[in-house]
Amino acid sequence: MTNTNILVAQDAHPGAADLRERLESLRYTVCATVSSGREALEKAEEMRPDLALIDLGLDGDVDGIEAAEQIGSRFDIPVIYLTDDADEDLLQRARTTHPFGYVLQPFEERQLDLNIQTALSLHERDKRRREANIQSERTIADVQSQIQLMKTVFNRIGDGVVVADADGSVQFINSTAKHIVDMEATEPSSEQGSKLYSSLAVSLYPDKETPFPVDELPLMRAIRGEASDDVEVFIRNQENPEGVHLSVSGRPLKDEAGAVTGGVAVLRDITRLKQTEAELKQTVRS
Repeated sequence: MTNTNILVAQDAHPGAADLRERLESLRYTVCATVSSGREALEKAEEMRPDLALIDLGLDGDVDGIEAAEQIGSRFDIPVIYLTDDADEDLLQRARTTHPFGYVLQPFEERQLDLNIQTALSLHERDKRRREANIQSERTIADVQSQIQLMKTVFNRIGDGVVVADADGSVQFINSTAKHIVDMEATEPSSEQGSKLYSSLAVSLYPDKETPFPVDELPLMRAIRGEASDDVEVFIRNQENPEGVHLSVSGRPLKDEAGAVTGGVAVLRDITRLKQTEAELKQTVRS
């Protein structure tokens, strides 16, 4: 294969020259041939080859296995071990470095080529997988950051916000809405959803006496795909024993295909406004 640079680290003996010739006959480029693990590390850092062939039996202050481990971990270069009659202890050490293959000496040209091609292919696939994982982790982190930002914003605004899925299960409710409907839980739950609907079930029209049909509340209508604006509702509960006048607007949530996936309702406390209106009316009458 052209344009594939290979580093060879092998004990100095006649077979080393034979390996280089075989690789070049297969149209690989041997960018360097060294005879020690330390030299292999230096050349790997300097030349960044596409693959390294490392003699499993290299001795020295940096042996073949240590050199292979560092070349793989530091420079992300796939390593194939060259070996003949290595003992089991040496092979066990070699396995812990996760090599991309082994080539037995004396070399059979076709087997050598197949091992190199397989190693290059596996390394490329592994590299793409790692890059995809990194990208996924970044995407997840970005989404989580955005969700947290949205929660912070929604929890600081004065209006209540309630989001439900197509089945009516509460997916998000901000702190203002929790206060209005008398909830303490910090995250949506089935119990919280039941409590929400319990509050909605006792919702009244602004006359404070006539029950407001739950199916006609803006959130319920939004789940059915209907939009609504500034619907006045009166709610009384333990958190608000005197009752709260609300102006509620609802919008359906849709996916890219246009199918309704849920609904969102925005609750605005207009109790003070209603009181002011009543006071003005009383003033006019008097």
